[in-house]
Amino acid sequence: MGKRKTPKIYLDTSVLGVLVAPNKRNHELNTHHLWNRCKDGKYKVFISGTVVDEIEDAPEPIKTQIWQAINTIDINILEKSEDVEHLANEYIKQGILTNKQFDDCMHIAYAAFYKCDVLVTWNMRHLANDKTNDGVKTVNLKNGIGLIKIMSPAILLNRENSKWP
Repeated sequence: MGKRKTPKIYLDTSVLGVLVAPNKRNHELNTHHLWNRCKDGKYKVFISGTVVDEIEDAPEPIKTQIWQAINTIDINILEKSEDVEHLANEYIKQGILTNKQFDDCMHIAYAAFYKCDVLVTWNMRHLANDKTNDGVKTVNLKNGIGLIKIMSPAILLNRENSKWP
């Protein structure tokens, strides 16, 4: 029996924010459990330049606390490219999200372009919902980009025991 590949997950800023500045008990518990799984090497973890910019815009001490947390795991920072930006604009063109949610589109585009299995977010309103997942699937297939799932840490943790992803 072959070894299962380590799933690639992209963390958006909402997950990192809850990690250091929790505001909802379930979010906090699930986020810390996910973080421990990341520390244990269960996932190959990615963030992007968009996440870095959002962290840098955070007030102190949250900004410093996020960087301290990031330094506790093996994390990969994805490079911006014209292809990523083009894909983000395609999501807007297709009406999945609006120009106001451009950074959210960039999170999706980074995760999809760099072939992550899951974009992990607490942003249910714009990202982790059926409308966005369905729209992203359509755009990605049309553009020859791999499929990606967008889900909360809670859903990801619930799916760990099933066939990945």
